Amino acid sequence: GEMICFTVILPYLHQQRQKARKTGVLALVVSGFILSLTHAVEISVLGSDLYSRSTFPLFVTISKVNIANFLQRLDAIVILSLIIANFFKTAIYCYAAMVLTADLFKLEKPQRIGLPIGIIVLLMSLMIASNLTEHFEEGRFIITYIFPVFSVAIPLFLLVVDVIRKRFGHKPSKASVEK
Repeated sequence: GEMICFTVILPYLHQQRQKARKTGVLALVVSGFILSLTHAVEISVLGSDLYSRSTFPLFVTISKVNIANFLQRLDAIVILSLIIANFFKTAIYCYAAMVLTADLFKLEKPQRIGLPIGIIVLLMSLMIASNLTEHFEEGRFIITYIFPVFSVAIPLFLLVVDVIRKRFGHKPSKASVEK
């Protein structure tokens, strides 16, 4: 998902693509390091047994913070930061969906498709899952059946089509290249 958004947004950057690509790779490496460090802290605080059984180990870890009987109950700040981060992640996904939809339907202004995309996201968020257990069940279904189709089958099909078109397809004429 993140790579799709990155490749959709990359052409709209004002800086050079090479610099943007380096920044994107650096962001992925730093994010991976931060996630690894966070999980290492969670495992060291909770222990491997409680960590493996916990639905939200970060929340349980933060609830145990007690610094000099002064800094306590930091879980509200962590939850607020997670909500803000998810808001920006959703906003970037919606922007990428707007750009891709506008490109697909040859619209000049992607902003015109913003309201329909927003309504679709709102309705889907209300319809998808009503509780956490249902959310996990749907996630398991998506990972088992839908993810392989979109991450393996369709890209392999497109690769085969591209190889066939390059091998047996017609060569573009000079007139079509100059346009």
